[in-house]
Amino acid sequence: MEKLERIACLYLTFLNGGGMSFSRIRSLMPLAYQGEPESARRKFERDKDELRALGLELKHFAPEELLPDGRRATDHIYAPSESVHHLPELNLTEEQFRNLATLLLSALAERGDDAGNIREYELLESAAAKLLYRNPGLLESAPVGRRRENSGLLEQDHQSDANLTEIHTALQQHRWISFDYTNRAGEIQRRTVAGRGLVAHRLRWCLVAFCRDRRAIRLFYIDRMRNLMLEQQTYAPDPDFRITDYSLHPLALRSHAPRTLRLSLDSSREELFLDLIGGLPPDRPVQIDSQDDETRVELTTTNIAALFSWMIRNPGTVLKIGPREVHAEFETYLNAMRALHATDDIPSETKTIDGQTP
Repeated sequence: MEKLERIACLYLTFLNGGGMSFSRIRSLMPLAYQGEPESARRKFERDKDELRALGLELKHFAPEELLPDGRRATDHIYAPSESVHHLPELNLTEEQFRNLATLLLSALAERGDDAGNIREYELLESAAAKLLYRNPGLLESAPVGRRRENSGLLEQDHQSDANLTEIHTALQQHRWISFDYTNRAGEIQRRTVAGRGLVAHRLRWCLVAFCRDRRAIRLFYIDRMRNLMLEQQTYAPDPDFRITDYSLHPLALRSHAPRTLRLSLDSSREELFLDLIGGLPPDRPVQIDSQDDETRVELTTTNIAALFSWMIRNPGTVLKIGPREVHAEFETYLNAMRALHATDDIPSETKTIDGQTP
């Protein structure tokens, strides 16, 4: 769970004004406060400081401490303070306002015809609306919505929705479907498949299906399908198939047999790793033990290369990795990436889990 999402959930949880034990908080947000209880509570204490900055002051009652209603606390209890805190008013001079508005509107216009990152455009659009709501005349000149109208993305979204509707029908009626599919290399091939079910990861849908050409189960991204057609031919359901065995999560994609790894993380950067493992299927258990300076993790993956790639993109997060043969594989992967990109500027400070250098 990302930090921003965690703080928002905490804020909403305490809005009703009632107190709550830390055990209850952990049960409501199991992904947020994993590991050893006291270490998890120290993490919550840091989050409590973030809530204070947002105007929500939580008062802490330790076990055996007297509560306001006269009872003694049997757990760490947190309750909103009666005092009210407000964020400071943001005051901009007229010149500051004009300059900031000009920058936002310029950024919107610059990205108006760019079909690259729709999320970035939407964030800029939202920021402009919030800044200029008192000056609607300026906002009217902003190219709001132009990017979506000109980029063709709206048409693609409609196509994915139509594909999903057809796929649901095919799954219900056990009918074969055919479509043009763009693979990772950009090649377009006609595929005919018998669907088994749908999976999703971070808002991206994927059809798990038996491919007639490959004679095996394959995963097909819905947004890469075009010219989808339902065939009249039907197929018999597979009673042994389990959709829970499949996932779009990079660590759960099957490129080898399951392997169990042990990691040691920099505790100050463990949020990055918790975001990575969010959405792992139930058959990929993760054990986390948070300590003062390091966080110990044990996990099972069927795609170790995905973890190695993530480690390169987030240097300094994983301090140690084991067993020893896994560390050796990581070093081999690093050397291959350095050779591929013709650079030595790919950091590697990771040790084996026992602290020994390879």
